[in-house]
This record gives sequence, structure tokens and C-alpha cells, in this order.
Amino acid sequence: AEDGDIAGAASFLDMFYERNLAPQIHNFNSAINACQKSRLLGRHCAAEFLFNKSIEVNLQPDVITFNNLAAAHLDAPFDRLQAVRHQMQARGVQADRIFIETYLLTLFKKPSNEDLASVATTVQTLREFHDDRLLEAADVLKDAKANNVAISRLSKTIDWALQRMHIK
Repeated sequence: AEDGDIAGAASFLDMFYERNLAPQIHNFNSAINACQKSRLLGRHCAAEFLFNKSIEVNLQPDVITFNNLAAAHLDAPFDRLQAVRHQMQARGVQADRIFIETYLLTLFKKPSNEDLASVATTVQTLREFHDDRLLEAADVLKDAKANNVAISRLSKTIDWALQRMHIK
């Protein structure tokens, strides 16, 4: 999964069914991680397919599932990424600091924390984005605070930048 081989990850899951074994959520997490690591356009569709398959076989997704699923949405439309967070909330899965950082980086189409080193550069970077993404980020951070989730330094920098921009 670490090399982004979606077909290989799917074949790995198929092996479970061929042997009448039941894959566990960590097996699906690994396959969804392959989607995240892939450079293929539409990788979010493959990740969503695998996520839906895990639900079909009555597995309970965890925060790792949603972290990988969100990261696979780097090039996806905004509403598809938002749907990941809504699914997570609907299933009662609590976000952690890793999910929050991953979600924010994906929301701002950053595969890493480049251009987000300081509040000043983060403000410049965030000004490139439509208000709907900025408001979503503010909402994610507000939820984290309300749920007493300790956020990463990067997430704090984004939070401070949003405050400086008067996004609430």
C-alpha cells in the first residue's frame, strides 16, 4: 500500500474473499492508504469505493480509515472532501490531531506543509482559496477545540492565520 499500488491493494483484499476469510478494517485502511499514495487522478473514487465496501461488510471505520480517506481526496472536489468529514461525524468517530492536520492540508491542496511555515506565509497561502474552504477549516478547528483535541503546530498556525484573516 505504501507504494500507491491501488490494483495490488484491491487484489490483496480479494484474496481474503477467495479464501473465505473476513478482512478487518486495518486491511481496508491499508488499501485506502494505497489510494492516498497513488498519483492517479480519481484516486479518491477508488478510496471511496473501498470505504463503501468496508461498510458493506459491516466493518466500523476508525480514525485511521478517515485519515487515509481524506488524504486520498487531495485532488477531489471540495464537496467530496467535506463528505468524508460528515461521514466521520455521522459514524461517531472522533478526530485526532493527525486527522485534523491531514484534513487541513488536503483542504488547502497541500501534500505537505510547504508554504505554511509561519502565520504570515500561511495567510498569503490561504488568501488563494475560496471562502468555503476557509470556513470549513475554521469549523474543523472549532470542533477540535470543542472536543479538547490537542492540535499540531501546523494546525495552530492555520488557526492563527484564519483568525488574522477574520475567518470564524
